[in-house]
Amino acid sequence: MRDKLSELEKKLEELGSKADLLRKETEDTSSNVIEARKLVADEIKQGFERIRKLL
Repeated sequence: MRDKLSELEKKLEELGSKADLLRKETEDTSSNVIEARKLVADEIKQGFERIRKLL
C-alpha cells in the first residue's frame, strides 16, 4: 500500500512539473501573439492614415 502511495506521489509531482512547464510555454506564446497583434494593428492604422491624407 505504501509503495502505491509513493508511486502516486511521484506521478503527482511529475504532473505538477509538466503543468508548470506548459504554463510557462503558454505565457510566452500568448505574449508573442499579443505583440504581433499590436504590430498589425499599428500597421493598419498607419495605412488608414496615409489613405486619409491622400483623400
